[in-house]
Amino acid sequence: MRRTLLGMIVAAALSAGCSNLFKLPGSPSTPATPEAMTGAWTSLAPSTQSNTCTDFHWTISQLSGTTGSGSFTATCMGTMAIAGTASGTLTGTTVTWTATATGTSSGASCAIALNGSATFDGTQFRIPYSGTTCQGPISGVEILRK
Repeated sequence: MRRTLLGMIVAAALSAGCSNLFKLPGSPSTPATPEAMTGAWTSLAPSTQSNTCTDFHWTISQLSGTTGSGSFTATCMGTMAIAGTASGTLTGTTVTWTATATGTSSGASCAIALNGSATFDGTQFRIPYSGTTCQGPISGVEILRK
């Protein structure tokens, strides 16, 4: 499984010599460094929508150049616990990512695929996503902070 979302975000940010690419307008005076993107990130607020995922916990653990990867957990469709991996690629200040996971609900499991483009402002990730589960399509936007 690929830790697409988190991994892409981290990998893109951690690429050597790219720290100035992450200084967005209105961001802190110190540019975000790749090292700032690694580690554990958590959703700010739970979603109340039924066709979405919430309570994301991402860990960006591997970086190489402009790519990265890691693992994540979340709750989708209200009751489905998911766990998977994500990876991504950094271009400018945007991380294009993909993720695969396995969801478990009521004793049954199914494959989940997510993707999107995320931005990092030095203190948080804004991660719009869309994807599919065995219970139907999902989409949303998560804000993750350390």
